[in-house]
Amino acid sequence: MNIGGCSRFEERDDIRKLISERILNEIRNSFNYEKDAVPAHRLEVVRLIELSYPLNLDLVLVPELSEALNSLFSSICDSNQIDKRADAQLILDVAGPELPNSGVLCGAYINSLLNSSVQEKVLSIYNRQWGGETLEK
Repeated sequence: MNIGGCSRFEERDDIRKLISERILNEIRNSFNYEKDAVPAHRLEVVRLIELSYPLNLDLVLVPELSEALNSLFSSICDSNQIDKRADAQLILDVAGPELPNSGVLCGAYINSLLNSSVQEKVLSIYNRQWGGETLEK
């Protein structure tokens, strides 16, 4: 019987720890690629985070994950290679602030794990992609 919530949320700590460690390893590996492949591979890591369901990431079980997420999103935003709306939307879905009337909480969860500098960079992607409209935090 389903009493609500998301069926992708994993309640078992051991499984959430495995998911978090896998994401951490993928983030670390993304910094080992040749410079040309870096932006594309890091976007693949973001897709993996989305598929793994962001609320499954657990900083209590894997405390190094917060720093790795900050590095990942900072480097993607700094690359200035987010030229497709689909890529921008992916970043916002996974790490964007809670947008008015969106009802999306996954991005807001990851966004809350990012430091203020990286949060501003993610927000700038929204502002750049959607016609320069300024969205406040």
